[in-house]
Amino acid sequence: MWEEPGTVREARRRQVELALQGNGLEVEPDAIETGLLAISDRQREAWLRGELFQPHDGARHFIETLGHERSEEHDLAIAEALLLSSARPELNVADGLPETLRALKGNDVRISIVCDVGLAPSTVLRACLEGAGLLEYFDGWAFSDEVGHYKPAPEIFEHALQPLGVEPADAIHVGDLRRTDVAGSRSFGMTSVRYRGVAEDDDLESAEADHVIGDHREILDLMGLRA
Repeated sequence: MWEEPGTVREARRRQVELALQGNGLEVEPDAIETGLLAISDRQREAWLRGELFQPHDGARHFIETLGHERSEEHDLAIAEALLLSSARPELNVADGLPETLRALKGNDVRISIVCDVGLAPSTVLRACLEGAGLLEYFDGWAFSDEVGHYKPAPEIFEHALQPLGVEPADAIHVGDLRRTDVAGSRSFGMTSVRYRGVAEDDDLESAEADHVIGDHREILDLMGLRA
């Protein structure tokens, strides 16, 4: 799933504004935007280093930038707004994904999610999947905020495979980034597939995947399965 650029951040900014207004806290819009950009940068830097930065860490750092005298109730309301607890972001489903998932399940293929979480926690991402009618296709998941590791750490891939009951050599991993998805799955012994249907990864310093696809439906051909 993917977002139109800025969609999630705009939803987060709006929810934070509503929470501040609802609690009688006046914060300049520029200060809100600066705080959101700061925690986004902080999360990305931690992710690049492989140091876990949880969504609630982002909420805490953002709240600390506000500088107002606040109660615990204020902080909780702001954190819930920033984490989009009551506002599911609008995400688009990649072309060919629903029919690919249906075909995989129809061929008795077990499927798990491996996901590096940003500032939206796994609870929100599951809600997005459920809202798109996709969650039912998955037999397991490994979200970084629950597992405690980002890709390419082996622990997150191991966690994803446990409910499937298969060895790495019998599993295929599909992801879009060479540094995390390709490197992590290959080092764990899985067959790696890089998907470039939404965005092209221009990281030429990291190793390429075993297979590169532009449409999820190509997975069926790779596996020799019927649609």
